[in-house]
Amino acid sequence: MKTNAHAGRARWGGLGSLDAQLLAGTVGLAVALRIASISILDAKPLRSDPAAYFTMASNLLAGHGLIDALHQYAQYNPAYPFAIYLVWTIFGKSLISVKILNVILGGLSVGVLYAAAMILFRSRLAAVLAATFWATYLEGIVYTAYVSKENLMCFLMTVQIFLVAWFTVSERKYLVAALVGVASGLQALTGSAGGVVVPALLLGLYFGSSGYRSFLRYAAVLVLAMAVVVGPWLYRNDSVLGAPVLVSSMGINLYMGNNANATGNWISIADTPLGSKEWNRMLHEQGEYRVNQYAVKLAVDYMRENPVATAALALKKAVLFWTPPFHQGPPVETQSRAERLIRLLWGIQFTVLTALFAVFVVRYTPRHREFYFIVGSVALYTALHMVFYVMSRYRLPILPVVFLGSAFVLDCWLRPWLGKAKSGRAAPPA
Repeated sequence: MKTNAHAGRARWGGLGSLDAQLLAGTVGLAVALRIASISILDAKPLRSDPAAYFTMASNLLAGHGLIDALHQYAQYNPAYPFAIYLVWTIFGKSLISVKILNVILGGLSVGVLYAAAMILFRSRLAAVLAATFWATYLEGIVYTAYVSKENLMCFLMTVQIFLVAWFTVSERKYLVAALVGVASGLQALTGSAGGVVVPALLLGLYFGSSGYRSFLRYAAVLVLAMAVVVGPWLYRNDSVLGAPVLVSSMGINLYMGNNANATGNWISIADTPLGSKEWNRMLHEQGEYRVNQYAVKLAVDYMRENPVATAALALKKAVLFWTPPFHQGPPVETQSRAERLIRLLWGIQFTVLTALFAVFVVRYTPRHREFYFIVGSVALYTALHMVFYVMSRYRLPILPVVFLGSAFVLDCWLRPWLGKAKSGRAAPPA
């Protein structure tokens, strides 16, 4: 393990001028494309989740705390509106400052992904490919213009993956394990779905440890650090709601994905058997936590009474989750030529890169246990949405992880043509 750590410092700490130039180039490309996005796209008026995050940040800035327009305390995760609040305390309240925050997060995520690929694959070419895939991915670029928590989730996901990669080559394993816990806690506070990858991250720590006992110590540090980050929010919610929950909306999200009218995709509460009128009445009378507990009961009862239909629907959700986005968007006749072109290119990007990742899973992962946590993260993230429901933007945070595998496959295919020296590989993938 000491030898691996020394090699890791040589690869990471000794970042050469060419690496710095490539890193700066990919980050610069990401920033330029995202600046173009926020300059061209008009994400107003704010609706649904973006409006809620904007309102939560506004209420916090005004001294009213993190509550949404309906005075709900924990319907939404707090980290992204809190990040907006921090930006506003420095630069003043404005929509453009939120978009600039998203640009910065996008650029940073590209740089972190480059670093993760360098450590995991020991390949300059793989690092450039992974960073470029994410820098130019159209959905990620477009969402920069929106007040969307996915912008922060994507950045934190790249940080989580990088830290686990760093753990495998570092001698300061307790420190890095703690940082993984901090990043995972922040991810859970940003989007609850992001917290589901923690078992896969622990798998990465296990293969980077010298033995089972040392792994248990590192795992304990990770869990403790994560608890320190999420603990204050859980305490706050226990004080105001009577339960230490991350979000109060888990129940309604589970019910919308598991009822007699469920399709696998998002549906409105108005389209469920319960109906929006009854939901709003119960929300007003019982409050956000209790009504969501009732929604959990409805969903669980439905799943117990319809196990075959529930299993079939879960498989359908997995297919929907990874279905190329050619079918999405408003009717084609209402789209401009530019929008149709962007959607076509987005669909091609998604199809090619996820196909490469499938090759990574089937051909390369079985021979490289250090890659298990990458595949495990994608699998767990998919499994969570098989329980709830699917929206295309929900898969965005896991795509930087997917692009790591895609880059590795393409690197392996290109190396015979480009040569070992040009790829910058320190050692071939055994």
